[in-house]
Amino acid sequence: MLKVSKTKPKRLVYTLHIGAFYVHETWKKCANCATVHRSKELQRLLPSKCNFGYDVIVRVGQRLFLDNRTLVEVKSELAAAKIHISENGVNSLGCKFIAYLSLAHRRAANRIKAAMGRKSGYMLHIDATCDGGSPMLLSGMDAITSIVLWNSKIPTEKANNIIPFLQEVKELYGDPLLVVADMGKGIEAAVRKVFSEDMRLLICHFHFLRDIGKDLLNTQYDKIRSLLRKHGAGKKLRYRLRALHKVVGENPKLANRLDSDIAIQGELTDEEMELLPALAVCFLFQWALAGKGMGDAYGFPFDRPHLVFALRIKEVSCQLKVLKELFGENQFKYNHPFVKASNDIGLTP
Repeated sequence: MLKVSKTKPKRLVYTLHIGAFYVHETWKKCANCATVHRSKELQRLLPSKCNFGYDVIVRVGQRLFLDNRTLVEVKSELAAAKIHISENGVNSLGCKFIAYLSLAHRRAANRIKAAMGRKSGYMLHIDATCDGGSPMLLSGMDAITSIVLWNSKIPTEKANNIIPFLQEVKELYGDPLLVVADMGKGIEAAVRKVFSEDMRLLICHFHFLRDIGKDLLNTQYDKIRSLLRKHGAGKKLRYRLRALHKVVGENPKLANRLDSDIAIQGELTDEEMELLPALAVCFLFQWALAGKGMGDAYGFPFDRPHLVFALRIKEVSCQLKVLKELFGENQFKYNHPFVKASNDIGLTP
């Protein structure tokens, strides 16, 4: 027989599929076994002691960790769905998402192990990364199925920090077919400690090429970076761009051209014709500065944005020379932006 044990105060809660609604829950206790019974429907919607549903937590986690949105952006998106929450609240839900994901991952370990077993085992690929002075995130992935097996935060890549991580992976999934890692001594010592002595430990191709590339290219790349910094190339180009934007911005027709790939329609006035050289310099400088963001997010030496920036500056210098010759030395009102831009770059093609 069930009797009322507790009545929870009414509270406002939010879910994505229902919206905002009030919850007034009554707990009941069995008189024989003292088991407390709560609303199963409510437990499927909301975590305990939380005013936001599981679907809200999942949406926050996806936006923060998959879409790289900021707390402010996620807060605004939820507000548009009539879910009102502070930035600290969004951050808290993000932490809940990671905790629940970790629990779900552990519960799915047997199914993951069975899936990898159907492919004759797994190859453990491990690596650690960090952001500034924060703790390192050590991750293990099956190189065959690309399934992430385990994650853990560690202070350093010393063997005594890596051993518990590998022990956890071994307990959940058994011994791997082989291990792939960088050339760190800590990882090697931990692998030999946790797994069998004859476990094959292979060097990660990416880390191997990255280390060789740094040895071969670092000195020359540092010279390029130092010369760009000494010359103040980026600063000079941005300064000239701001000045030219003010000039071009006084003409709406040409100002819109700065953010459009649509050709200018119709005839231009004499005043607009005089502004075309300034517009051309804007495009050239924007293109050069965009080189500083070029790359595939693999980092140096695979990505070399300073080199791309330097090469684009050289190409801009060549184009400026062609433009000056096109208008002729006596056309000062047209050549003036090109001359100033050439002085900013300070290169002779």
